[in-house]
Amino acid sequence: MDVHIRYSHTFETRGYGRSVSDEGWEKFDLEHIGVWKSALELLSTRALKLPNCTANVEADWTPVLKMHERHHATMKRLHGGYKDEKELHSILKGFPSRKARVKLATEIVGSDKRTKDRATHIADSAIQSYLYDVFLILNVCAPGCCDFYRGTLLKGGARTDISLSNVDFEVALVGSFNRRWPNVTTLSLSQTIKWFDSIRAGVHQLPKNPMEKVLFALFRICKLDMDPMIVVWMFYAFESLLQTRVGENFASLVQRMILLLELDEEQSKILRGKFRDLYSIRSAIVHGGFEVSHPMHDEILDERVDENFRRVRDAADYGLTALLAAVQNVISRGWKYPTFTERMQGIPVE
Repeated sequence: MDVHIRYSHTFETRGYGRSVSDEGWEKFDLEHIGVWKSALELLSTRALKLPNCTANVEADWTPVLKMHERHHATMKRLHGGYKDEKELHSILKGFPSRKARVKLATEIVGSDKRTKDRATHIADSAIQSYLYDVFLILNVCAPGCCDFYRGTLLKGGARTDISLSNVDFEVALVGSFNRRWPNVTTLSLSQTIKWFDSIRAGVHQLPKNPMEKVLFALFRICKLDMDPMIVVWMFYAFESLLQTRVGENFASLVQRMILLLELDEEQSKILRGKFRDLYSIRSAIVHGGFEVSHPMHDEILDERVDENFRRVRDAADYGLTALLAAVQNVISRGWKYPTFTERMQGIPVE
C-alpha cells in the first residue's frame, strides 16, 4: 500500500528582483512580472522523482509577484516626478520592505517502509531541491527576476538557509546592454521549463550530462558572493557547454563560443580579448599565482584590494554575459546542449 504523507513549509525571502541597476526597468520590470504570472501556473506544482518515492510539491508564489508589481508601480511614480523631498520620501516608501512568505506543501508518495520512516527528511530535501530549481529556471528565463539571497526555509522551529543570489544573472543582463557584448534577453517560461526538465529530470546531486554540469556551476557561482572562484566555475561551465577537454587548446574553446553565439568580426575580437583576460585569472588561481585578498576586503586598510577586485569583476562580468547568452542561445534553438564535430577541408591545387 502506498504511503501518502503531507508536510508544510514556509519560505521567506526579502529579495525578489533586480538590485544592481534600474537600467531598462520600463521593459524588464514588465517582462519579469509577466514571467512571475506564468510561474503561478507553471511552477506552482512539480513532481520530483526520488529513489523509491515521489515528492509532489505545491507552492503559491503570489507574494513574490506582488512585490514585483509594487516595485514597478513605485518606479512609475518615481520617474513621473515629485514636487519636494516630502513627496519623494512618500514615494520611496512604496518599495517592498517586508519579506515575502511563500507557503509550500510537499506530499511524499511511496510504497516501502523506508520511505515512511524517512518521510520527514525526504520532504525537507525535496523542497530545497525544488527551490534551487525554481531559482535557476526563472533566472535563466528572465535574468535577475528571482532573488533568494538570505532566503530561509521554515518548518516548525527549524530554519534552513537557502541563500541564492541573482546578482550575477543581473550583471549578465546589464552587460548585454553594451551593443558589442553577447545578447541576453527574456525567454518563454514554458520553453525554459521544458528545456530544464530535459536536462535535469530528477534530484540527483551529481551531473549526468554536459549541460547539467553548467547548471551546477551556475548554482556554485550564485553562492560565492563576488568571490574570485567565480572565474574557475565559469570555465568549468564553458568547458562543459562547449565540450572541450580539460587542457585542450584555448583557441578551440573561444572558436566554439564564437560559433555558438554567431558573433561578427568585431564581437569576436572583443570575446577573444576578454576570454584571454579571464583565462589568465583562472590560470593564476589554479596554479597559485593569484594574490588572494584578506577575507575582510577592506580598502581602508589596503587600497590595492579594490584594484584587484575590479580586475576580476570586469573580466567576470563579460564572462557571465557570454555564458548566460550561450545557455539562452541553446534553449532558443530547441537543443539540450550543443555538440561539435571536426571538419577537414583542403586547398585545391591550381
